[in-house]
Amino acid sequence: MTTTAPGASRGGTRDGARCGSWRLTVLDLRAMRETQLAETRSVDDQAVWIGGTQVAYSLPGDYGSDLWTVPADGSRPPPPADS
Repeated sequence: MTTTAPGASRGGTRDGARCGSWRLTVLDLRAMRETQLAETRSVDDQAVWIGGTQVAYSLPGDYGSDLWTVPADGSRPPPPADS
């Protein structure tokens, strides 16, 4: 697996990364288990942790970039962050 743009969670127990296909993925550093997040579109930007349970990232929108969030456990699809 090729990863880029890692970002450790606040507690240092998980690491967020994009895999070879630019799919957002979280690596549990204790269990060494990868979880693909619910966002299936290609994310070509650095994702950031929000409160240890969410990952935020941006995607191109109609008038610039739109901000999105997904649960870090991969449990549900992303709604826009401002909805």
